[in-house]
Amino acid sequence: ADQTDEKVVAELRGELGMFVCEGEFARGLDCILSEYLGNLGNSSQKAVWVSGFFGSGKSHLLKMLAHLWADTPFADGATARGIVPEIPKEIRAHFTELDNAGRRHGGLFSAAGTLLAGSHDRVRETVLGVILRAAGLPEQYPVARFVLWLEREGALDKVKKHVEANGGVWEKELANLWVSTRIRKAILAWDKNFAPSEADVRAALKQQFQEQTGDLTTPEFIGLAKDVLLRHAANTSNNPEQLPCTIILLDEAQQYIGDSHDRSTVFTELAEALTKQFDGRVLLVAAGQQALNDVE
Repeated sequence: ADQTDEKVVAELRGELGMFVCEGEFARGLDCILSEYLGNLGNSSQKAVWVSGFFGSGKSHLLKMLAHLWADTPFADGATARGIVPEIPKEIRAHFTELDNAGRRHGGLFSAAGTLLAGSHDRVRETVLGVILRAAGLPEQYPVARFVLWLEREGALDKVKKHVEANGGVWEKELANLWVSTRIRKAILAWDKNFAPSEADVRAALKQQFQEQTGDLTTPEFIGLAKDVLLRHAANTSNNPEQLPCTIILLDEAQQYIGDSHDRSTVFTELAEALTKQFDGRVLLVAAGQQALNDVE
């Protein structure tokens, strides 16, 4: 949840406080968590597909699981698991085991979003956007790479403060990265040797962080996703070189894929990459009204 938006936080707390963890919800959580924990230590995980008719509670289950997985903290010290009225002991035991696994590895990370909010022509970029947003990064691939580069150089705070001191709103300037004069001036103020002039800064940024003309490749997706997860591990755990125990929850995946063979193929390829190329730490959960195999 956006902890700066009081309405969003209040709504989330209300949902957690009314979440009845029994019946199909409890069985779903038990199945998903036990499957993930059972596969930890293996080189891959199995993806989970949550199906059910419209209004059956798929979206609610995914949202609750995202916050229970990370045990989302609130400003007053409360956490998601403490707000839910009653969690069955077997599921609470799963969360205890998950916390212990997080301490052994790179912490816990959860990312949830609806695919319908993204581009139908850019499946990998849309899924990556869910991960980037959960990490507090810009959703656009090149802009996220720019921010991560500034972080690695130890320059993010300096560049951001310079932009804001000169009347800019950081998020808006980032959205216009390649034409932002404030960002160019801030980079020159940070490092006078970066480029001879503002025009050269612009050219360097356009070359190094090229704007996407199509979808990402799978290697590009994997590379940045791993960078983001390791960044989370470095910021939140004692194991900065270990990928965190991660859950990625994608709502409305069925509607997003629709009857497109191309989207179905890319989504399936992406699911395989997430489950097999992240040291068995990433669990992918997607939802739709019918089984994924029904998509031609």
